[in-house]
Amino acid sequence: MIEVFSLATIRERLGTGTPRRQFLYERLHEVVSRLYETGKVRHIYLFGSFPTEAPMPNDVDLFVVMAADFRTAGLTDELLAVFTHDTCRIRYNADVF
Repeated sequence: MIEVFSLATIRERLGTGTPRRQFLYERLHEVVSRLYETGKVRHIYLFGSFPTEAPMPNDVDLFVVMAADFRTAGLTDELLAVFTHDTCRIRYNADVF
C-alpha cells in the first residue's frame, strides 16, 4: 500500500532519530524542493533504506514521475544536478530515478 506523507511528516517520522537521518532528511528536502521548482512533478516515491527503521541509512532513493511534457533542456545547473545521476548522488546523497 502506498502512503502519502508531507515533508513535515517524513521529517518527524524518519528524519530526526540520528545525525545521519537528520543529514539525509536535509538532502531529501533540498532534492524535493528542486524537483518542485520545475512545476512538472506528478508523483514522488521514497524507497530504499531511508524509509526503514535503520539508524544509518545509506542514502535517499526517489522514484519521480514527471509530467509528459517535462524536458531537462533549459534547466539551471542547480536543477539539472538533480536529474544528473552522478552529480545528484555526490551533491545530495540521493539517487533519483
